[in-house]
Order: sequence, then C-alpha cells, then structure tokens
Amino acid sequence: MFSYEQFHWPEFRLRKWTKGKAKLAIDKLVCSPFTRPENGFCVKSDVCSCEEVSPQVYRVKTVYTIENVDESRGKLSLIWPSRISNITKHFHLPKVKAPKPNLEIVRNVSSFNCSDEYLVVGKDFITFEVDVSGNNSDYSLKKYSWPVFYREIVNWKNEIATIKDFKPICAPFTTPGNGFCVKRDDGCSCEEIRPQVYRVSVTYTVESIVESQGRLSLIWLSKNHYMEAYANIPAIKDFCIESSLPKNSSHRKRSNRV
Repeated sequence: MFSYEQFHWPEFRLRKWTKGKAKLAIDKLVCSPFTRPENGFCVKSDVCSCEEVSPQVYRVKTVYTIENVDESRGKLSLIWPSRISNITKHFHLPKVKAPKPNLEIVRNVSSFNCSDEYLVVGKDFITFEVDVSGNNSDYSLKKYSWPVFYREIVNWKNEIATIKDFKPICAPFTTPGNGFCVKRDDGCSCEEIRPQVYRVSVTYTVESIVESQGRLSLIWLSKNHYMEAYANIPAIKDFCIESSLPKNSSHRKRSNRV
C-alpha cells in the first residue's frame, strides 16, 4: 500500500522513441483505469476496462485509435508518476503491417481501331479484383487514406522502362461509414464480391499505342509513406496482332515494347 499512497494513480501512455535517442515523438494518454482505492481501485470507461483477477493483480483492456503509421509501433508504458521520480513499465507493441492487396486484371477491349502500324485508339474496359483480406486488414483501412487507382503509362527505351504519365483513373473507395465500395458514372464501378475482395471496373480512353500498356497501381496514402500494389496492363497491340492473324497461325508476335 506504500506505493499506492506515495505515487499518483497509474495511467497507460503510448510512447515512441526516435531512432534510439531518448526523445519522445509520441506521448499520448490511451487509458487511465485506476482511481483512489476508496472510489474503487479498478474502473471502466468507454475505451478502458479493468478487473482484479487475483489480489493486487489486475487485467486491463484498452482500445484506442491509431491515427498514423508512427502510432502503430513503439511501446505502451504504464506510468506511476510521483514528485521525485516515476515508476514505468514498458510493453513493446508488435508492429502492425497492412496486407498488400493482390491485383488481378482482366482486359476487355470494346472498340478499337487497329492499323498496320498497330496504332490503337478507342475505349478500354478493364476489370480487376482487389483482395485486401488477411491479418489486420481492418486496421489497414483505418491507417491509410482511401485507395486510389492510378494508370502508369510506361515508355520503353533501350529496354528500360520509364514512367511517361501517372494519373488517377478511378477512385472507387470511400470511408466505410459511407459504404467502402461505390459506383459512379465516370467510368468506374465497384462491388464487393466476397468479404474484403472487391471487383472494380474501369473504362477510359486510349488515345495512342503508348497508353495501351503500362500498369495499374493501387495506392494507399498515409501521412508518412504509401503502400502500393500494381499489376501490368496487357498491351492492346497484342490484341490487334492476335485479331489479325488467321487461326492456328505460327506467326510470331512482335514485341509489345515501344
């Protein structure tokens, strides 16, 4: 009982140290389950619960909001402050990593003009599935901003791929409170086909052969970095070649690099 009387009542704080230096980047109260014994030593709140499982042994559960990637790691500290010094017990938090989505692309070419030079223009309709299932996937949706799809147009030169263009073509996701998958009238639709598996359909204009290849990227932004999953877009040039060849032809395809 000496420790109870000498010290203030304990509280849990989320802390993170910067690169081994004793400098706090985060020091945030996440749970204060204890009060003076005359008021009941263990208390419950909206985010914190406490029970005495055996004499002077307490089980505390806390739920708190993680607002950015820095707060997903570090340590949870039980601090007993006093006027002279503090008693602190640290619990290292396991790092929480969001699952990397899997992208599968199916190309459906609707209306294209193929010339002898394999120049293509028209509307490209692409369907792809996004799988975000896995451990801590619910957390990943909260940690990052809502995903946006970008189309990267790749310019091949001397066998080296350089990005020529990088622009959003589809933003089918919103905050879960508004429905995570939304349908829109701008060429983008989204549906949940299985729990945490989404099918997204996009129609966009292809103005040149360069725009008929590249890759589709799903980017999840956060305050500190972003997570990206991408899938290569099959070249429409291959579609034009295949459509012009007779069946059972042994003619070899040309390279799809420009």
